[in-house]
Amino acid sequence: MQSRFFQPSAHPLILGHRGVVTDHQENTMAGFQKAIALGLDGVELDTFLTKDGKLVVFHDLYTKRLTGVTGKITEMTWPEIQTLRIKDSLKIGKQTYTYPQPEKIPLLEDVLSELRGKLLINIEMKAPRLNLQQRKTGIAVAQLIEKMGLQQEAFVTSFSIWALIWLKLTHHPIETGILYSPLVTKNFFIRKFTESHILEKILDASLVSLNVNLFKKQTIQRLHQHQLAVGAWTIFSPPHKSQNPKKLAQELAQIDRLVEQNIDYFITDHPRHLQQHLQQQPQPMAQLLDGGEVF
Repeated sequence: MQSRFFQPSAHPLILGHRGVVTDHQENTMAGFQKAIALGLDGVELDTFLTKDGKLVVFHDLYTKRLTGVTGKITEMTWPEIQTLRIKDSLKIGKQTYTYPQPEKIPLLEDVLSELRGKLLINIEMKAPRLNLQQRKTGIAVAQLIEKMGLQQEAFVTSFSIWALIWLKLTHHPIETGILYSPLVTKNFFIRKFTESHILEKILDASLVSLNVNLFKKQTIQRLHQHQLAVGAWTIFSPPHKSQNPKKLAQELAQIDRLVEQNIDYFITDHPRHLQQHLQQQPQPMAQLLDGGEVF
């Protein structure tokens, strides 16, 4: 399936990872509004289905890290979640970020209403384990996108194959993609299975989103040959590598290689830095590279 969102252009698209975490807490309305103000191409966000069937925008299965309150987001009701606040001081990696004020956990529907017509939206369905709830999450996300008429503005990714399958069964035209972490390189059989792209064919997926450390010389070229758009996460993840000039230079060189190989989009924690860097780059030119392997 050819993606409608990613076409050849001068530069890859920039998506803010969970909003703009340098300015506002992750997955909050304030962070998404900041992404709009910065003129980003889009945002990536995370969603869970609550105990009473509401889709909330939240990253962690457990609420302790972000709110200070012990709980499990999938075992809470929306009224219970409404009493929580995401703390105004959060440790991300080894760095502590202080924000203007605590923030509410938003409903996915409210976030989509705010972003519609302004940004491309990457909805990641969280996958705590293989269970019936994941099936329900896929159905709920599909129904919400369809109800809001956002098939031309939102695509859905997940590590959970089951959630993606049920989303596709519910509403096939919604664009979907599979997420790959470094874990796929740990097991020989899983790695060989993913290299065949069987799952993408079964799901009629239009894209894949890879951890930035998974790219080899021909990864993007081979995925493009399978008509798959390609994204990389997470660029400039905390602690920000600008604190270490050598590591920053290595990451910028990595970004340049991906641009030269025609990466379609980046998901980043520091969109300003990525914007500035990409604006300095010439238009990418496709090259055929020898050697390498997918993943």
